[in-house]
Amino acid sequence: MISILTETTNQLTRKTLINALNKSSQLSFFLQSYKNKLAYEDTHFIAMHILESITHIHTGINGPLQQRMQVLQFDLEDFSFTGEHDLHHSNFEYQKQLANEVTREINEILSMITSVLDIHLHLNQCLSINTSSISFLLKKTSSSFVSDHCKADFSVNSTVLIRMMTQPLAPYGNSTQLFTNLSRSFSFSVFDEDQHDIQANRMEFVIPRDPNWIVPPMFYQNVTIMNEKNFLFHFYSYNLTKTNGNQTFSIHFEIHPLNPNISYFLIHQFDDKPQMNPIQNWTFLCPSDFTSDQTYLHFIDNRQTSNHHSIVYGIRELVFEEMNEYCSNKTVAPIVDQPRKFSSDYEIRLYQSSCFYLDSNNNWQSNRLVVGRLTNLYQTQCFSIN
Repeated sequence: MISILTETTNQLTRKTLINALNKSSQLSFFLQSYKNKLAYEDTHFIAMHILESITHIHTGINGPLQQRMQVLQFDLEDFSFTGEHDLHHSNFEYQKQLANEVTREINEILSMITSVLDIHLHLNQCLSINTSSISFLLKKTSSSFVSDHCKADFSVNSTVLIRMMTQPLAPYGNSTQLFTNLSRSFSFSVFDEDQHDIQANRMEFVIPRDPNWIVPPMFYQNVTIMNEKNFLFHFYSYNLTKTNGNQTFSIHFEIHPLNPNISYFLIHQFDDKPQMNPIQNWTFLCPSDFTSDQTYLHFIDNRQTSNHHSIVYGIRELVFEEMNEYCSNKTVAPIVDQPRKFSSDYEIRLYQSSCFYLDSNNNWQSNRLVVGRLTNLYQTQCFSIN
């Protein structure tokens, strides 16, 4: 089977990938031609292997672009440049052009597979294919079901087909910065009864993180040793991923107190140290806010970070009386005019997340997506907002 021959994605030359893609396309045409004659089990089996194959091809062609794989020497021999820079630049540009062409061909194969599997589904039935390479779900349902979960333009009381697919590597697209090289690819499509694509908006989806993503460590903060310095707050400054209006990132700031009975008054300011009079951006971190591993999380979604280059956090421990007062009523900020000592050390971590989509020009954008607060070290929650 082609899916087995393409499993070792980092050893596939461009020629091998194109041959495998052509064979997958031919097999899809065959499957579509005989869709009314093949049993469901046979159709499912063939479709599963085609889907695995095109996922391997997708990974193999995008891996070098995303710097997840080495460029094979055999592929470099396609070019006759003597200069090292010219050689690698020409190879990269050719690989990017080819990747875009492969993506278009894969989309055509997906359309054929969807059409074939559709005839085996009745209303409110699902078909799923889950392997180590791909997660694929097809569901036939009513338009009213879709209306309950997202905004879409379709006829009332009609039948629609939902297709969801997760692949292990996002395509490179026309990127200029590698924001997606440790990202999975998730696609969600809604089709009418004639297999026409329906634009769906205002929906939520959750994408598992790439297992190759290295979880940023917690950093131990020995703040009790600094008590004699008489600070109002202990401050931390972080440089943020460079953003623009079309590519934005959320912020996740975590505090893990070694004493779980401690609460904090947390302030923050973009691009500068927070002002004291008055304090503008503040919150309380109380035991009721703990995550399952007894960690406090301060979350700022990506709509608020656009065009900012840094953030400064200030941490102040609450004494017992303040905790009783402010943790039950978080609407009033305390008066901060006296230094505060820390009774216990803590660990901190900051990381950023984003949700991207490929626009019609094959550029990654995030301006119509919002990162949700259920995003964590293992998944990213995304909302489309229009």
